[in-house]
Amino acid sequence: MKRTLLVLFAGLLLLSLPRRAAIATDQILEITDVGGELTVTATQPVTFWEQPTLKAGETVTVPGKLTLTNSTDVQQRIQLQAVKLPYQDKAALEYLNHLHLTVYLGSVVVYDDAYSRINGENNLYQEIVLEAGASLTFTLYLNCDYTYSGTTFTNSAILDWEFLPLAQEDEKAEPAPAIEDPMLTEWLIAGVITVAILVGWTLFMKKRRS
Repeated sequence: MKRTLLVLFAGLLLLSLPRRAAIATDQILEITDVGGELTVTATQPVTFWEQPTLKAGETVTVPGKLTLTNSTDVQQRIQLQAVKLPYQDKAALEYLNHLHLTVYLGSVVVYDDAYSRINGENNLYQEIVLEAGASLTFTLYLNCDYTYSGTTFTNSAILDWEFLPLAQEDEKAEPAPAIEDPMLTEWLIAGVITVAILVGWTLFMKKRRS
């Protein structure tokens, strides 16, 4: 009897724990140069953070990996322009209010807030510099709080993370020659003429007296 009660108690305890979502999917965004035009393209299937379906109390068991790869032969500068959120869908935005997203870059937290606020003031729109052939990886954690009672999730919307290549810095232009003040030039010419006249007059007077 005691054994049966223990099994029932253990079952109830497991049911009370947060439910776990499926294993996360990694995403690779590749920077390429085709005919002088830079593009950033997703190379993997849609991930749990691009189309979340977590239910109340669920969390991902394995963090996601968002990797940026520079496949060009020169250094590239890119920046997260925005995450494409379904602003026209109130139910989807309400769902995103209940999702908590934490993003790491190495050991540094670069975002830790509701998913719906990722385009706000606390965004992670920092500039990223990647050398030719180099990669950089963000680690993402996602969970849904217990208060979410809806069933629509994001209504099949895909939340694209839109990274934008930045223009290369222009080479430093050589300083333009200083623009001379025309009045100063005129005064200098007048001064030279005056000195010449004085010198000539002095020599003339000395020659006349001798």
